[in-house]
Amino acid sequence: MNNRVINIFIYILIGLLGGFVFPPFNTYVLFSVVGIAVFLSYMLYGIEMSRNWKVAFRFAFGLSFLSNIISFSWMMRPFEFVGAGMIAPFIVGLFDLGWAIFVGIVGGATFYMKEGKRYLGFALMYAFVEWVKSWIFTGFPWNPVSVIWSESLPVMQVASLIGSLGLSFFTVFVLSFPYLILKKGKSVLKDKIFYFIILIVFFVLGFGWLRVEKYKNLGSVGKKVKLVNLNVLQEDKYNIGNLDTYIEFSKIGDRADIIVWSETSVPTDLFRDDFSMMKLMNLSSVSGANIITGFNRIEFLGGRDFKAYNTMVAIDKDGILDFYDKRHLVPFGEYIPLRFLIPFKKLTEGAVDFSKGSDSVKFDVAGLTLYPLICYEAIFSGLGLGSDVDFIVNISNDKWFASSGKYQHSAIVKFRAVEEGVPVIRVANDGISGVISPLGSFVDGKLTYKNGDTFYTNVLNSVGVLDINLMSRIERTLFSKTGNLIMVLFLIFGLLYSFCIFNILILPKKYK
Repeated sequence: MNNRVINIFIYILIGLLGGFVFPPFNTYVLFSVVGIAVFLSYMLYGIEMSRNWKVAFRFAFGLSFLSNIISFSWMMRPFEFVGAGMIAPFIVGLFDLGWAIFVGIVGGATFYMKEGKRYLGFALMYAFVEWVKSWIFTGFPWNPVSVIWSESLPVMQVASLIGSLGLSFFTVFVLSFPYLILKKGKSVLKDKIFYFIILIVFFVLGFGWLRVEKYKNLGSVGKKVKLVNLNVLQEDKYNIGNLDTYIEFSKIGDRADIIVWSETSVPTDLFRDDFSMMKLMNLSSVSGANIITGFNRIEFLGGRDFKAYNTMVAIDKDGILDFYDKRHLVPFGEYIPLRFLIPFKKLTEGAVDFSKGSDSVKFDVAGLTLYPLICYEAIFSGLGLGSDVDFIVNISNDKWFASSGKYQHSAIVKFRAVEEGVPVIRVANDGISGVISPLGSFVDGKLTYKNGDTFYTNVLNSVGVLDINLMSRIERTLFSKTGNLIMVLFLIFGLLYSFCIFNILILPKKYK
């Protein structure tokens, strides 16, 4: 076997390894740390060894594409649900290629940086591209590098200061270190970058340990929530019998102050179905609990015109307390962008695109202030919640996802709790349901099955109900006040330094 074949084999192996560092495989933290270190160091080495920027672009692009094949493999499932399984590999492959272009840009841009600034510049560029992916084409910040730490409580805590974006930068900067060892050997100990890496590691671990110790025994707010999961099949989602089953399950287990069902768990429009509405009001009256659930809302505009919304609603014994229409819709899932140019049907049911809600609302439920997020919305960083919000409520239908996607979704949501210092109540049909503490860990509760069997666990991913005592939030975090602004400015100025823009703009004027 010649060297070229061996090199291609190594390239493919490391590229695929880059996809296995994300949930659910990051349960083994050391595996993810070593895996991402090898992936990043190999990419940086390949960029430096490239003949020109085009080769560097292709090298980084190819590694990212191979990684995407693994990390986004769950995307095949939605196409199978709508009977398009045959074309799923082609469409998902196109997405993997398109998203890999961003990392290809990292490769091409890093090549143009001077050698002494390339290590820092690579980390800055990688994080900057993650930020771009969070808003371009309406945004898809799925699997940022920082999510590999979702099972490492101390490391996650720095997100309360600089967000998951800042943690991504730290991760790339620190875990590309094997590249420096291969390049400089023992002399790396004399490099100032080495001491910056040591400083970051001690800061992240020290800050994380202190924060976990400070908030590990959060007090209770004196309220209990009941999470209900039925794992409803996608083809049965609009079965009217589901409503009675949800009501039946909601009476199992302990008494609760709030009962939460998943996204679109009610198969009718509660604003137009008085009979179903009366059932929910009766459940609230009998149980003494407020109910939070989801359904598809229809707004008629006159004639045959109407709008459809993905809606979350809060209900008590007297009726609807408040409702929220999803504002950040899933492209191709809930609407077709540039529909006049793209003659495809969206992946969700119905021919009509969903409309996005116009307002952010807060629910006042059982004496608590809750901030609603529906499914996909919880992957976006920078909510900027004030000190008046007690909990985030995230309802989702993760039946769309294959197994890895369900774990990735819940792992990403953990960072919203840490960033904002606010617990998250999360209920996902066929996904990972539970209450996430402000530190980013799932909280223990009592799981009850229909037959009455109970045991204590911290997540609900089977048919049953989970009763949990709600803990208090912590003081408002630095990140909740500043969002990504400080980190983005740092990345921009850091990149200007890495590309020597300051030298070009300032030094010539200085010596005129």
